[in-house]
Amino acid sequence: MKTPWTIGGGGLLLALALLWPGVGLCGDYVLITLNDAMPVISESKAKMLYLGKLRSIDAFGKVDLVDWPEGSPEKQTFYKSFLNKSIPQINSRRARLAFSGKGQPPDAIREASAEAILQWLSENPRGIAYVERQQVPQGARIILDIEQGVGR
Repeated sequence: MKTPWTIGGGGLLLALALLWPGVGLCGDYVLITLNDAMPVISESKAKMLYLGKLRSIDAFGKVDLVDWPEGSPEKQTFYKSFLNKSIPQINSRRARLAFSGKGQPPDAIREASAEAILQWLSENPRGIAYVERQQVPQGARIILDIEQGVGR
């Protein structure tokens, strides 16, 4: 006898995973740039960049990262789903890197919008940003599709 809570084919688990914050959302994000010379990057390099362990890409050089504003859902979801870190964990890590002189946190846009990301990228030719797949602005190039683990 089936009840509404019977897990038939994992449907209930899938529904719960999609509703739970940060679960199943990582694939919605891509890393973008406006610089055609910037190579695609691997997921592991992207993680190292956003953790502050890496500041440059082989055969390209130093890159600049941008973050969404503090407290924005985009920032919280990206770090939780992609790096499995909360914003306080990320901020603590970056503070230690800045204090030791080994790194600086990414620039942060002032307003949470794809237009602000595009403006920042146009002013920073070595810039990389994360956006939700449906927010990729015209003219931007995807260097990592997080769901697929590859650039395009």
